[in-house]
Amino acid sequence: MAGEHKRSQVATSRRSNSFFKTMLYNGVAAVASKTAVAPLERIKLLLQCQPELIKTGRLHAPYTGITNCFAQLVRGEGVVSLWRGNLMNVVRYVPYQAGVYFASQEIRSLTKKHTKVRSLVHFAAAMTSGSLAGLVGISVSYPFDYIRTRLANDVREKGGARSYQFRGILDVYRRTVSSDGIVGVYRGFWTTALGAVLYRSFYFAIHATVIDHAHVGKGPFAPLYSHSAFGLSVLTLLCTSLLVYPLDTVRRRMMMRSGAAVKYRGAIHCAQAIVEREGWRTLYRGGTINIVRSFAAASMLTCFDKVYYAWKQSNR
Repeated sequence: MAGEHKRSQVATSRRSNSFFKTMLYNGVAAVASKTAVAPLERIKLLLQCQPELIKTGRLHAPYTGITNCFAQLVRGEGVVSLWRGNLMNVVRYVPYQAGVYFASQEIRSLTKKHTKVRSLVHFAAAMTSGSLAGLVGISVSYPFDYIRTRLANDVREKGGARSYQFRGILDVYRRTVSSDGIVGVYRGFWTTALGAVLYRSFYFAIHATVIDHAHVGKGPFAPLYSHSAFGLSVLTLLCTSLLVYPLDTVRRRMMMRSGAAVKYRGAIHCAQAIVEREGWRTLYRGGTINIVRSFAAASMLTCFDKVYYAWKQSNR
């Protein structure tokens, strides 16, 4: 009995060490990735939300494209401003991605114990684990995402005649809660939750299933993975990102109405208003930069996969 108890303690300790080491890998990769593409993140958010900025008088004329937006930011606010809001993005991204990844792994490991056949049942189990993991991550990180969005869309035009609307992280939170209550920092939450469910369901169902088969050297995906791991990651990210991008635009626009006198009644009302006034293409504004971000994320994901599985192999 004592020997079994000791072996159980050793196994638990090894699982704990594995968890924290993997979290460290994931956290470092996330911080490096998000900081590197922060300028693209801010430009993407400004292109998505510029109609709201024009309505409130924070922006006099719309950006004509990525280059124009970049040039105006540098002229009016300086190069460092391209990273405005990145701190909150990093704070949000690390626990979100780590939580989503490990929640998915744990749920999938549980479902595998009861799923003998790798078929439609296995696919459904993967989708369920991805959905639950996405909901867990978004629930705890949404206020951070809201603050990041408001800071990134806080512009100061050329000449210095205008100051920023918000002085910093705490000022965004204080002013939003003061005007709208805690609901203000969660505006657009259900749209985000829907997007998280769709994104994580398809992402983990497609990517994790393919990678699991490929890494063990079995199944039809093994030869493809060995020659095109990066391509598989890019394809997965592009498909899922394009699927949920209109929802991302809607939720960002809803966030921008917190503290305003007139708010969207909900996601459907917001989407209808955007399409009627600006056209359906507006729902995909900033999509080009989002594709570039997807490539960066795919690169990080592929590197993480290689390091993670190499580490697992070395510790067997």
